[in-house]
Amino acid sequence: MQPSMTIPAGGGPLRAALAAAPPGATLRLSPGDHVGPFVVMADVTLCSRDLANPAVLRGGGEGSLLPIDGKGVTVTIHDLVLSGGGDTNAGGLIRIANGAILSLERVTLREGSANGYGGGGLFIRRGEVSLVDCTIERCSGRSGGGLLVANDATLDAKGCVFVDNTAA
Repeated sequence: MQPSMTIPAGGGPLRAALAAAPPGATLRLSPGDHVGPFVVMADVTLCSRDLANPAVLRGGGEGSLLPIDGKGVTVTIHDLVLSGGGDTNAGGLIRIANGAILSLERVTLREGSANGYGGGGLFIRRGEVSLVDCTIERCSGRSGGGLLVANDATLDAKGCVFVDNTAA
């Protein structure tokens, strides 16, 4: 059985847990804001501890909130809100690159921006992403306001809603 840890709100506890998480760990986030950015280096699952009051991964408006990069890195996120990421190039909230694999279920991506290249909510380059019952809203980018898929990337989306996203 893989380890499961409950993470209190704030940015530091989640950053420390991600840095120390063994492959396959589940990090259950307490309600409130978890202020990033955050770096994922190993296979991990991120989820809300309280489904009635989902945790929020919140960016400071500069840089990708959650970059996931590297062959074999597999991340699962469910029942969370990601909000307020900003990147001068691509992937304001989440940036997937170089063979990483991401699964999102019942996740809201809100108010991310990527004005250099695009994908204000989510940018996928040479990676694989699965979206199930997700909402991408009020994200902006030069291309692909809410979502941009490029360079040998794959996307499988089911039951998702896109609301008020803009692209130049």
